[in-house]
Amino acid sequence: MERLTIKKEEKILVKDFDEACKRLSQFEDFYFNLIENQKKISEQIQWMQENQMTKQYRYRELSANKVTNNLVLRMLKEYGIKE
Repeated sequence: MERLTIKKEEKILVKDFDEACKRLSQFEDFYFNLIENQKKISEQIQWMQENQMTKQYRYRELSANKVTNNLVLRMLKEYGIKE
């Protein structure tokens, strides 16, 4: 991916404003989809725990997805992106 911004001291210069806006929109879609998926995964995991389904493959898969999503969210927070 080509970088569309250039950081100079405390300024940020934009090479292609329209393309930068398009990518920002795509990133926002990704971010909010990730947040929504994380909520759904938590609900599914809780339901499976309440129904003694923690030995199921799907439960392990959801747990792994939750950990992966948490890692991505933590990295975003380190860059000041996460709310």
